[in-house]
Amino acid sequence: MLDPKTMKYSFIDTCFGTHHPQFGYDADNTVWFSGSGPVAGWINSRIWDETGDAVKAQGWAPWVLDTSGNGKVDEYTEPGKPVEPGKDMRLGGSGPYAVMPPPTDGSIWYAANVFAGTPGFLRFDPRTRLSEFYAIPKEGIGVRGGDIDKNGVLWGSGSNGTLISFDRSKCKNPLNGPNATGNHCAEGFAFHKYPGPGFEGFENTSAEASYTPGSTITTRSASAKTSDLHRQSQ
Repeated sequence: MLDPKTMKYSFIDTCFGTHHPQFGYDADNTVWFSGSGPVAGWINSRIWDETGDAVKAQGWAPWVLDTSGNGKVDEYTEPGKPVEPGKDMRLGGSGPYAVMPPPTDGSIWYAANVFAGTPGFLRFDPRTRLSEFYAIPKEGIGVRGGDIDKNGVLWGSGSNGTLISFDRSKCKNPLNGPNATGNHCAEGFAFHKYPGPGFEGFENTSAEASYTPGSTITTRSASAKTSDLHRQSQ
């Protein structure tokens, strides 16, 4: 953490991994991280500024789906285990890559399982400590970088040569309960093909990949808009 007034760095030893950081839109200016592995990880910058206490300022919570359907974290099954009646389900996988706090409802979104596990978008609610997971449909193959716009629509760079969008408001099925484990909102996804040719046998896709210039232009634009909204709220 850099203090611009003194230009001195302070190092915060976290109990979770870190990668991309993003400030949320809460009064505490909470910093959220990707690369946190099997948990959501954050630092409350207000508490850090007031106390300098890394233990008090940081927090974490496992990714838990509300498969019991009661709106709170219950006893849960471990990653890879099937849903059990009356229990929630903890998620595994390679964890989050992009981290995306929207300016609207206080939730935190991630592009998840980029390197291992089922790829998709992951939502964490800091108030309930519950998560939601939306798996990328099979034709999308995977996702890497991403951002969220002011309307709460997620945008991610797809492995099939498209820009993937996901709109949670289009979901028709319940967002919790025993069937809300990832494949319950295919209608929320859309694929927007990047320009350029595809490979032989994959003509309906594009050779544009997740980290080439054409695919990052739109996500950078969305990121800039989100950053502008954040600055305006200060």
